[in-house]
Amino acid sequence: AVVSTQSTGSATEVERTAQVVEEIERRPISFPEFLRYISTTDTDELNDHWAPWFLLTFPCHIKYDLIGYHEDFAATYRLLRETLFPDYRGEIAERYVGSAGREEVVEAYRGVSEEVLAKVHRIYEDEFKIGDFDQRLECV
Repeated sequence: AVVSTQSTGSATEVERTAQVVEEIERRPISFPEFLRYISTTDTDELNDHWAPWFLLTFPCHIKYDLIGYHEDFAATYRLLRETLFPDYRGEIAERYVGSAGREEVVEAYRGVSEEVLAKVHRIYEDEFKIGDFDQRLECV
C-alpha cells in the first residue's frame, strides 16, 4: 500500500473525479463499463485510486524501505511490527485471499471484451511485474 499525506490531484483531476462520481451516482456503471473507462482514459487523467501506483510513487527514483500489498497485509504488518515495535505481540488475520470466489470473479469479467482486457492489462502491466501478480489473461 502506498501512503500519501498530501493530495497530488490537480483541480482538473478533482473536477473530473467529481464528474465521474456524479455519473456513477446517477447511474451505477457495470464492471465492464468501468474497465472500458480505464482503457480509454489517459493514465495521467485517472484519479489516484485508479492510476497505476508506480506513476504516483516513482519507485525507480525513490528507494523505499518497504512496499506492502493488501493481498499480503499480514506479512507487511509483521515486518513493520518486528522492525518498529519488537516488543508488541498483537496479531492480525493471516493472508488475505479475496472477498469473492473464483466464480464471482469470472462472472464480473464475463462482459469485458478481450480488447478492453488487453488494454487494461497493458496499463497495469508494470504493477503485475513489481507485485509478482499472476499476469495470465486466461485466469479470468
